[in-house]
Amino acid sequence: MKINPPFALTKHAKEHWHRHADRIYDEGRADVVNLDALAMYADCMALYQEAMARMRADGMIRPGERGGLSRHPGVMVLNSLRVDMMRLAKLVPLYDNKIDPTDGLDAFLKDAEGWANDSTASGL
Repeated sequence: MKINPPFALTKHAKEHWHRHADRIYDEGRADVVNLDALAMYADCMALYQEAMARMRADGMIRPGERGGLSRHPGVMVLNSLRVDMMRLAKLVPLYDNKIDPTDGLDAFLKDAEGWANDSTASGL
């Protein structure tokens, strides 16, 4: 552990924090990144994984409150978290654009997809 989060994080959010904070430290960027935004990003990623696990368990379509079928309410949560993570990844900045000239977007998407689809990481 090279950098501590600025506020308390859940167990799963800490995993994301340490994974990124250690890499950022190794890149020599620890003193120029927004650590509050990094902690919020880690928290969003943990929540995203939990919501994705619940959607996998419940299914995308489920019985509606008034009969018929309706979209799982978690779809809106996932969309909102995805937007927040992209905004926070740029605010940190999560990736060094000198290393990744795409402004880190490709690395962010690959990372987010890998962790979001890891059903064991959410603990559900």
